Amino acid sequence: MLRKSLIGAAAILAIVSIAGCSGSGSTDPSTRTIGPEGGFLTKSLGIGNATVTIPAGAVATPTKFTVSVPDASTVPPDPAVDKPVLRSTAIRIQPDTTFNQPVTITLPYSKPLPAGKTEANLLICQANAANGWDRLNTADSTIDATHQTATDTIMNTNQTRPYAILAVK
Repeated sequence: MLRKSLIGAAAILAIVSIAGCSGSGSTDPSTRTIGPEGGFLTKSLGIGNATVTIPAGAVATPTKFTVSVPDASTVPPDPAVDKPVLRSTAIRIQPDTTFNQPVTITLPYSKPLPAGKTEANLLICQANAANGWDRLNTADSTIDATHQTATDTIMNTNQTRPYAILAVK
């Protein structure tokens, strides 16, 4: 009787495990295939989770997306003291995509903030081709001081240009 119970439990566990792997074929929340119905990805950054939310209609066909931490050599350096200061781990979103709807990025930031800076100085920026950083400049930018996150929207991704939070003047 005990043997039948163990075999039954093992069979149920196997079915649940297989069912959990359906869809994108990966249980890693930082890599998922997302279709026209939308979805999200998360990546643990140590200080919190980065989240990319792709709404319904943002992509026309199922697309495999990955959120990763780029190699440090591909991230622009922390700017000089009188310029913006990097406040989060950079993330890369792959593949290069132009979206049909705005996609939301939420990144955690670290404290303490640099002297003279407040949450009002924080912005999500994207690395540029000149090895610097550009502000996203959207009206959708918000800071959640309680959860220490910044949120903004993007309309496209470029895997050679990661995103990060900077404290600006």
